[in-house]
Amino acid sequence: MTDLGFDKFAAGYTETLDPCLKFSGESSDYFVQYKLRCLLDCVLDQGAHLEILDFGCGVGKLASLVAGAVPGSVVHGYDVSDRSVEAARREFSAVENLFFHASLPPATQYDLIYAANVFHHVKPEERPQVLLDLKQSLKSGGRIVIFEHNPWNPLTLHLFYTCPFDKDAKLVFRFELVKMAARIGLKVVLRRYIVFFPHFLRGLRRFESKLGSVPLGAQYMLVLSL
Repeated sequence: MTDLGFDKFAAGYTETLDPCLKFSGESSDYFVQYKLRCLLDCVLDQGAHLEILDFGCGVGKLASLVAGAVPGSVVHGYDVSDRSVEAARREFSAVENLFFHASLPPATQYDLIYAANVFHHVKPEERPQVLLDLKQSLKSGGRIVIFEHNPWNPLTLHLFYTCPFDKDAKLVFRFELVKMAARIGLKVVLRRYIVFFPHFLRGLRRFESKLGSVPLGAQYMLVLSL
């Protein structure tokens, strides 16, 4: 992956993103916590001792939460944005099991790799190679988790077209990633739509786990394995 222009947003990432999310009634913290819960529900054991890669970690918020949730594991955050990596290192320097990198650690194999809203920033022609690189960095029995925006959701489209981060991005449909995974020999362990209800309908969120097959969630989640 090459620099995606995120250096200019590193210093004020949250301040730039939160106004874009105003229509949802939630801040960016809600969505980061949501992804952590998804990981804990599906692939993470809080007592596990894992090597974990946050691929495209940005300023490190999700990586820091994962490191705190699985303290026996080692979490590596990687991003192509040097300034984002620098900001993450400053913010979370006290977290002993968390390390941030501006280049992928050589020859490291991971039990879990996750990419949270990264692939829509990758050029379509480069996505198969990026996914293949992630596969080759996976230990036997490991998992790759991908979170992405759902192009079928109109509120997601509103966010996508108004967020400064996404100016040069291109949304990716779930079926595209599923086909891509199959071509390189990855199995789909789980596919689920997520994030259905804005804040004013928060009372309905307890039903979200039953709606995973309904293509109206603001995002989707894929779990892939060798």
